[in-house]
Amino acid sequence: MFGKIFGKKKEPEQSEAKPSNMEFLGDIKGGGIGVLRFEVGKVLRSFPQVKNAYFSKLKHKDEEKVRIALIVEASGASIELGRNLAEKCAGICDMDLIFSDALNETLVDEIQYSSEPLFSYTNLLFECPILVSWGANVSMPKEWEKAVVVYYVAAPDFKAALNKAVYELRSEGFVYEEVHDGKINQLDPAVWWEKHVMKFWPHHSDDFPSQEHIQVLVDTGGTHKGPALEWRNSVEEM
Repeated sequence: MFGKIFGKKKEPEQSEAKPSNMEFLGDIKGGGIGVLRFEVGKVLRSFPQVKNAYFSKLKHKDEEKVRIALIVEASGASIELGRNLAEKCAGICDMDLIFSDALNETLVDEIQYSSEPLFSYTNLLFECPILVSWGANVSMPKEWEKAVVVYYVAAPDFKAALNKAVYELRSEGFVYEEVHDGKINQLDPAVWWEKHVMKFWPHHSDDFPSQEHIQVLVDTGGTHKGPALEWRNSVEEM
C-alpha cells in the first residue's frame, strides 16, 4: 500500500510503487521537525489501528528529488485506512504514506534503526525555566537585561529535557545562562490543564497546549516554549 499526501490545494492521491524502487535515507532533520511530528501525531492518535510511525527521507530510483516518507505501523492496514490518513494529513506537509507491512522485513528493520519512532511512551514532561541573555534574538524587549524563558519538554529524563531546551533557545538566538533557581520540574501531564496551566498561567492559557494536545506533545517528544519573564539583578539595583 502506497499513498501520497499532498498540500492544502491538492487532494490526496493513491498509487502503487514497488519497494525495490525505494531507497530510504534515514530520519529527517532540521527546523520545524518538532511541529511536524506534533501535527502528524495528532492525526495518527485518532486512528486506533495505528501503532506507531517513522519519518524517513525517501528516494525513488527513477527520480532525482528526495521525498519525505511517513512509514505507518498499523493493524488491519487497508486502502480505506490509507485514504483516511492521507485526507487527515493533507495540508500538513508533502509526504508519501507507506504502510510498513507493504515493505520487506529488512527494509522495515533499516527504517526502525535509522529513524526515531513518532511515538515514545516512556517520555516524561518537564518544565525548564531557563535564564537567558541577549544574543542574535530580537524578540526580547530592548529594556530587558535578561529573561527567564519557560520551556515544556518531553524527554526520558531531566538531563535530556535540559539539552533539548538549550538547543531550542540557542536556535532562537538566546544565550543560555543557567537554569533559573537551579531546578527543573517534572509535571504530571494527566493534570496539566487543571493543576498547572489554570493554576499558574490562567491569563496566558491561550498560549498553552490543551489537555488533549499535551499528551500528543509528550508522546512525540515535543517542546513548547512558554512565557518569557523579565529578570533583573536585584543586587546591582540596590
